[in-house]
Amino acid sequence: MDPHIMTSAKHAAAIVAALFLPVPAFAQTALPAAIQSMPQPGERALLTLKRMNEQPSLTRDRLRQALDTMTTGSIVQAGGRSRVLYHLPASRRPLRLTGERDERRWTVKVAAQQLTGPVRFRLAYRNAVSVMPEASHLRLEINGTEVAQRPISSAARTRVSTFEVPPNLLMPGTNMVRLIARQRHRVACSLKATHELWTDIDAAGTGFIFDAGNASLDSLSAVSAVARNEAGQVRINIIVPPERPEAAVQAGIALAQRVVLHAGFTAPLISISSQPGTGPGIDLYAGPRDGFVKLASDYAAQWNRAVPLQVLAKDGHERLTIVLDGKATGSATEFDQRLDAIFAASRRVDTGGERTVNQRLLAGQHIRFADLGLNGEEFDGRLYRNGFDITLPGDYFSADYDSAELNLTAGYSAGLASDSRLIIRVNGTTVAGIALARRAGHLFHNKMVRLPLSNFRPGINRVEIEAQVANAADRDCHPRRQIEDNKRFLISGRSTIRLPKLARVTRLPDLGPTLSSGYPYNDNSVTLAITQPDFDHLSAAATIATRLALSSGKPLPFDIRYGAPSADTAHAIIIGAYHQLPFSVAEQIPGIEEATIQTAWSPDLGGVDMFTTASISPARTASSLAPKVEKARQQDDDDALLERWSRIRPEATEELEEKRPGLGEQFFDLSRSLFEGKADRHAGAMPNHPIDAKHSHMVVNQRSAPVGGDGVWTILTARDGATLREGAALLSRPSIMAQLHGETVAIDTLDHTVTSTVVTQPVMVVRDWSPGNLKRLMAGWFSNHHFIFSALLLGTLISIASLSSLVLRRSGVAKGENCRHG
Repeated sequence: MDPHIMTSAKHAAAIVAALFLPVPAFAQTALPAAIQSMPQPGERALLTLKRMNEQPSLTRDRLRQALDTMTTGSIVQAGGRSRVLYHLPASRRPLRLTGERDERRWTVKVAAQQLTGPVRFRLAYRNAVSVMPEASHLRLEINGTEVAQRPISSAARTRVSTFEVPPNLLMPGTNMVRLIARQRHRVACSLKATHELWTDIDAAGTGFIFDAGNASLDSLSAVSAVARNEAGQVRINIIVPPERPEAAVQAGIALAQRVVLHAGFTAPLISISSQPGTGPGIDLYAGPRDGFVKLASDYAAQWNRAVPLQVLAKDGHERLTIVLDGKATGSATEFDQRLDAIFAASRRVDTGGERTVNQRLLAGQHIRFADLGLNGEEFDGRLYRNGFDITLPGDYFSADYDSAELNLTAGYSAGLASDSRLIIRVNGTTVAGIALARRAGHLFHNKMVRLPLSNFRPGINRVEIEAQVANAADRDCHPRRQIEDNKRFLISGRSTIRLPKLARVTRLPDLGPTLSSGYPYNDNSVTLAITQPDFDHLSAAATIATRLALSSGKPLPFDIRYGAPSADTAHAIIIGAYHQLPFSVAEQIPGIEEATIQTAWSPDLGGVDMFTTASISPARTASSLAPKVEKARQQDDDDALLERWSRIRPEATEELEEKRPGLGEQFFDLSRSLFEGKADRHAGAMPNHPIDAKHSHMVVNQRSAPVGGDGVWTILTARDGATLREGAALLSRPSIMAQLHGETVAIDTLDHTVTSTVVTQPVMVVRDWSPGNLKRLMAGWFSNHHFIFSALLLGTLISIASLSSLVLRRSGVAKGENCRHG
């Protein structure tokens, strides 16, 4: 067995043992003697116990969540046999469904080989005690077809249900899985009570079970269907010789980038070792066959010398091995060109399943809500919330030089409360609103709502629509109304969003654009400097390099260097434990005090590998409902909904695209903008926060290169290599990446909190010098510095007035002199 796995299992057992100690006594006193006498416990175990001792709020549930990050796969019992649970991909949003209506969507890749036998979907969840089971349910949809619907009725424990997936519903290629929650309160029917409703989806127990498994995935086109760990990440292990030569590491990272891009993995977890991994995942090897025979003799017999790149699989093992014959590879550039040719020749044509929602918008293009994942639907509750994500370029300049346009097609029923309203939020900030004040109800088409561009930022943005539609009948809160209420609100998937032409400029240093788009590393030669070439540091470097390639959408050529980069290096990424960083690099990290971090990150304790193998779950079975196999087109659904709602009032269906908002709507918009405030005008900017080194396990800093110009150095550092490896794994998750902005970011690997600090934005890089872009940049800059604009405008007006007065006086004198002479 892998020694790292054995070590991690021992430390995990020590932590699990601590779960059964009485919480009050353990939280208020020193560590128990049994824990103090543990023989040299690992760093993670000590940090966890210290946190519990220092913070009584760190309960058993939070500790269990921390332990969940250690596992890499689950084995479940299905059909009387052990099967791998294919976890859903990592989500950017938390897996808590809140309010009266919420949903999550996942894009799942499936190989044709996996569909040769029965397929089941396993769902594990737990809900708030306030959820009313008779009126609440979870609905599972696959590719737009309802598979099952279950009451939400598990407040005391986690409930596990298994559903049979109908044949021919999953297709080879891309499939869309949608989980929708309808939740109603047991005793309260106010808007405030809806915030008490929640259902937590247990990622560790949720996913697909294929009877066929993935042992037959032996082609490059099927690699995208490999199993993930409980965090939704695909484990990829790069096999290199024990000596860890730089060329072998560089070749392995180059191969990993292309595999990840080819398969469409959104959250890869890369490791580097000198032996094959265990459990579900992928092994990669780029080098001569003789070297592979020494490192992985079990797979070497399958090596076909006539095929340059091939996928090897062993019967009964849920793990794949991709090998590339690296003989006579030549230079790094030639090796990259060879890899590109191989993957171009085997590029997969995905013809199955529903497509991934289009998140990248082109200027001037109207995109329907349905194409962004927000389908048309009717709502019978009191507080409707739904939304979609859009992705803006990494060099997007956030300012109020223009606005995005929402063209809403929606309706509301008669009898709503006078304070009912529709609210639009961008990245959590309220930016627009419409009063739903007509007592007879209303259905409007193409209602234009303008969203200030200053509320958007580079990378992924969340646009949310909230409808507050309470009525007088809610005061009675009759259970029958909770179960079967009349429809109160309609949103159509025909509604659209349109973006204008965007100003493009890059501010450096800023981690947000770098991690969301790869800039400036996607267009330059980059040195990947690794201070200590052990497997922990190499694994962290490989994870970051692959993450940047995903953000860039293309492989990035990195020049691997062991040690610190030279002072004349323009673009570099430095990976190293804090005590191994050069003094000139470590002393310039803003937001932390060197003396404090030196004390908190004293290197006297060794780390612990947090990546153990698998968790075993007992067999759970549940009866499944007969699935609905009828699937209607979204366009037809919208036609039916709009036709039914058009009967509210004949005059209520008038076109409002050119109509100005009424006085009530204008007053609502004005009052909200005055009292709720606007978002910070600077994209990604936030107040400067000092970093708590004691509870920050990893720090990421970006700065301008010493050579000047637009060169950028990015430094990733932690207490030691094991913590650095764990932090890099968290950094690749979409939920963590969405929080990274500014020059310095600190990540707490225990509770996954992120602290950012912004000091300055000294470098502005303009790559588009067209007159239109310069005009937008100037307008945006003045909108962010309106006091300067006002001062210049006032100065200009005073100058014009003074000049006019001077001209008029001189003209008057000349005229008077002419009169006297005459």
